[in-house]
Amino acid sequence: LDLSQAYKQCELEEGSRNYCTLTTMKGLFRPTRMPFGISPAPGKFQKIIDTLLSGIEGVTAFLDDVVVGASTYSELNKRMTIVLDRLKNAGLTLSIKKCEFGKTSIEYLGFRIDKNGLHSTDSKVKAILDAPSPTNIKELQAFLGFVNYLSRFLPSLASTMQPLYSLLKKDMKWNWNADCDHAFQQVKKIVQTNRSLAHFNPSLPIRLTVDGSDKGLGAIISQKYPNGEEKPLAFASRSLTKAEQGYSQLDKEAAALVFGVKKFHLYLFGRKWILANDNRPLLTIFGPKRGIPTCAANRLQRWALFLSNYSYTVEWVSSNKNSADWLSRAPLPHEFNEEEGSEDPSVHYVFEGDLPLSYRDMVKETKKDKILQKVIMYLKLGWPDEVESELKPYQRRAEELHLEKDVVLWGYRLAVPTTLQTQVLEELHASHMGICKVKAIARSYVWWPSIDGDIENRVRSCEACNKTKDNPVKSTLVPWEWPTQPWQRVHIDYLGPLANRYYLVMIDSHSKWLEAFESKSLTSERTIPLL
Repeated sequence: LDLSQAYKQCELEEGSRNYCTLTTMKGLFRPTRMPFGISPAPGKFQKIIDTLLSGIEGVTAFLDDVVVGASTYSELNKRMTIVLDRLKNAGLTLSIKKCEFGKTSIEYLGFRIDKNGLHSTDSKVKAILDAPSPTNIKELQAFLGFVNYLSRFLPSLASTMQPLYSLLKKDMKWNWNADCDHAFQQVKKIVQTNRSLAHFNPSLPIRLTVDGSDKGLGAIISQKYPNGEEKPLAFASRSLTKAEQGYSQLDKEAAALVFGVKKFHLYLFGRKWILANDNRPLLTIFGPKRGIPTCAANRLQRWALFLSNYSYTVEWVSSNKNSADWLSRAPLPHEFNEEEGSEDPSVHYVFEGDLPLSYRDMVKETKKDKILQKVIMYLKLGWPDEVESELKPYQRRAEELHLEKDVVLWGYRLAVPTTLQTQVLEELHASHMGICKVKAIARSYVWWPSIDGDIENRVRSCEACNKTKDNPVKSTLVPWEWPTQPWQRVHIDYLGPLANRYYLVMIDSHSKWLEAFESKSLTSERTIPLL
């Protein structure tokens, strides 16, 4: 789906119109709609679209381009109806000429996408094949930039493109020779070789294959399917810096591992994955079952500490089966800055498989929670003046609530669905901390209207805590001051019953003189005359 006149469908608030004033030969004009070209427009429009279409499965939007996908036509029609209804209710219109319905393959953001994966488009490949030979540096930079846009599909381009990159060096005189022309034609051939990458599937095992050589570093991230076929998700390679060229082979292999992990961090972090390499000593040093060797170089120790943030198993492969080996021997040129190569901070993370509650659980239960669904509806359409009593705690925080990836957040705290509140309470009190500490932790992560009272009740009813908690602190005994004269202080109390009688006993603290009076009852009427 393609929205017509994307930004101009969004009305500008009165206070923002002055800042977008246009100066023309006919005077000053204030736009009433969001104009193209202002810096906040893309982010603001993207937020509007994300909020509008949130909660619909199979829907992705990038600015004014919306993709609705499903595994069957009936499911597609249901989702399409929901999307069109929301767009209609929001007053947004589509450019019907640019919309495509019921397609099994689409072109989106410069790539062709179908059920098999991501592919380079025929138009982009044809543009590279038809490109004339560059006549200056600017034309060469434009060509190389266009080729690099497809670099994720290509195992390597560096060995072929090296003569072209040499023309970009500082103070290099332009000289388009036979080597450059040969490299230019070879690039066109390479672009046609590998044009497909598989879709990432979170349920399949991830495999990172790395290799380091004298020329560069290479990495391939792939997934193995149930039928035994292994498909690549992306390729990456780079050349070595001058300092790295002096590394030992072991250090080069380690550098390739760190390069691959950083490059594909979003795929690897928080998940279990397989590291494949053809260097046995490297796998021994960085294997998860081995500690960091005390005799290892400082560089290796830093890298081992960095890799300890990831959960992986190691697998040795022979060189002739290591796909990354060729990548490292034909790396892509790489520009380095001063910050690159600096020591990485250690990151603490929670492994996804160890989480008692996952993001999917939160989204699933949020969609079932009637209260939160009403909150989400009001966040999108606006809050009414009067709401049900169970929604008033949310209404009081209306300005601070927002929707993020199908869950409700109060600031940075997650609004927990009713069905998961008990489980969250158990996790908060799992280490049997007191009320104050549990509340402090909860206030950093989660919220629901009665959370404080629920925490207090849970901690007070914890049998383990009650058995092990300390006895009440004994109060300090404070002795009476010694009276300096008689009748300065007297102590009075009733004694009895003795033989159905009570006795009012009074003792003077100074002289210890004792007086006792018989009484039939303890009422104030009988006590006052005796005093």
